[in-house]
Amino acid sequence: MHPLTTKSSLLVLALGSVINTLGLLYSQHHGLKHFVENKCSNPRDVGFASLKHNATMKYLIDGPLILVLPMVSALTSPCRVEIFRDFALLFGIILIIRGISISLTQLPHTREVDTSRSLLKSCVFGADYDKIFSGHTAFMVVTTMILVQYGVWHPIMYVLPLAMGYLLIETRSHYTVDVFLGGVIALLVVLVFKQNAA
Repeated sequence: MHPLTTKSSLLVLALGSVINTLGLLYSQHHGLKHFVENKCSNPRDVGFASLKHNATMKYLIDGPLILVLPMVSALTSPCRVEIFRDFALLFGIILIIRGISISLTQLPHTREVDTSRSLLKSCVFGADYDKIFSGHTAFMVVTTMILVQYGVWHPIMYVLPLAMGYLLIETRSHYTVDVFLGGVIALLVVLVFKQNAA
């Protein structure tokens, strides 16, 4: 997909992880200070109005769907080094964009706020106010596009990012705009790099 080495890709992923974590720290601190103290309510959301809240599906988002299935598929592929290199670069770029984005605008938490959580715990297990845009959706789009490109997954697997988006809205993990933007940004990042590598 691109001429960069695995080492360069890992550096981009590391930089993206640092920037994203700083964004998480900032957005969580600002969100708790602004939304909890001022008792702000949630904005109107089309997805929330359309889908009944189902918290029981949350385990699918953070486990089998986003981690296990893609990782097992990638590790069993003969192209696993190239897959990992491309993923590290592309998701690293997305994390840089996301780290900046979540620092610029915080939305109210989508569920009940746990004010007892520390900033560190929020950053490791997900902050409450890192909304715009969804890292879960972006991760799933990038992973799916790479695995389809290398022939590991059939194109029918493009349904997975849609399923992820649906579950994120149904479980109230993200607002609809977060899911939409996460998908669009990830798609654009992958397409730009595909075009430059051609």
